[in-house]
Amino acid sequence: MRSIPLFFVAIAILVAGITPAQPHRDGYVVTGTSGQVFAITNGGAISTAQIGSAAIYATTMNADNQTALVFDPAMNAILTVDPKTLAVVGTFFTSTSLTAATSVYDMCFDHNGDLYIASTSTTPGRGVFRIDRGGLMRPVTLATASTQPFYAPENLDLDVDTGELLVGDDANGDVLRMLRRDGSSDTTIASGWNFRYGTHRDMNTGTIYSGTCCDTSTPNRSIYHLPSTATTPGPFFSSTMLRGAYDPMIDRASMASPRLVCASWSSGASGGLWSVDIGALTLNQIVPINTNTYDVAFTFGRNLQSIRTGRGKWSVRLDVPSDAGKAFAIAMTLSGPRPGFPLPDGRRVPLVIDTIAAASIGGRLPFFTGNLGVLNATGTAVANLDASFLPAAANGILAWFGAVTLDPNAPNGIATIVDTKAFVVEGL
Repeated sequence: MRSIPLFFVAIAILVAGITPAQPHRDGYVVTGTSGQVFAITNGGAISTAQIGSAAIYATTMNADNQTALVFDPAMNAILTVDPKTLAVVGTFFTSTSLTAATSVYDMCFDHNGDLYIASTSTTPGRGVFRIDRGGLMRPVTLATASTQPFYAPENLDLDVDTGELLVGDDANGDVLRMLRRDGSSDTTIASGWNFRYGTHRDMNTGTIYSGTCCDTSTPNRSIYHLPSTATTPGPFFSSTMLRGAYDPMIDRASMASPRLVCASWSSGASGGLWSVDIGALTLNQIVPINTNTYDVAFTFGRNLQSIRTGRGKWSVRLDVPSDAGKAFAIAMTLSGPRPGFPLPDGRRVPLVIDTIAAASIGGRLPFFTGNLGVLNATGTAVANLDASFLPAAANGILAWFGAVTLDPNAPNGIATIVDTKAFVVEGL
């Protein structure tokens, strides 16, 4: 096996080559109005499927990165869908609590593999719910009056800085809150947004981006942001072509020129899937779609996901289908994703290499195993973290996982840099 520590020394002295764009290579899943779902390739090819008849606001890749999850209110279910063919292949969760009146506006997974949903209807309730690995749904927080927090949670994401939930509440001044996953507390981050569907933090800068609504809303701005040094959000990007930007997501934080990818509320010429270059502030229409679109998931884009397997134990799954057979390294750090370190080709590894990280990529952490090796024929590897030896006082320790795949023919020998994931030690 290749020496991982020597590899990282080597990349620091390589000369710069052609800057690779390296977006997600497998395309996108986009949801739309009237039950429409779209599969889009990076080449712009598009296919469409009809799943139910109601607007579909929420999608994400499943924890195993093999299927996409799509919430269909007409079927009272979160369905599993093949992200390439859009065929419905199963049901992830269904319950009498998910009625046809339910509006699930966003979904995300935590480091345990539990799914969180944002609901804006009275059944199962207004607020945030957790669906655990056993299929049990419980409220994290509920609101029974419009003056209460989380009355209209339209944005939900797992925060890469804290491992807790970013929740955008489209009520009481459009407030962004940090909600602990156990519901024990919440903290106001900022008010004054213009929320619609999707809030995400840039792991390179700490800036939080959010979509806005709509074609005729005031202010008519497409994307808002909250820089890490700011206390008030404001307009980041505006275009007469992009009127209402839904679910603006970073398309690989490691890119030399990171971009946001988002859906669009508008139909006609301004409808479809768009990207915005964060540095140059340039707009590109990836593909036109002549209908309202709401949510975006990167096909096979959940490259790194931990799953709780027992008390103090987690599996850490790396899944990069396009890199099957390539060497890989999964690192763990206690120091966060920033500033990371730049590569000569312009990309950035969003992970701080501290003592723990150096030991993990050197294979010297006895409690973190299987994190170095070769991806199998489907591009998958599973490492194991066993923290069961730690005392209960270790609960709450925050760590981060990052990963790369290696290829001697790739710039600087690195084929793919996987987005960093937050991890919280708990349950000891």
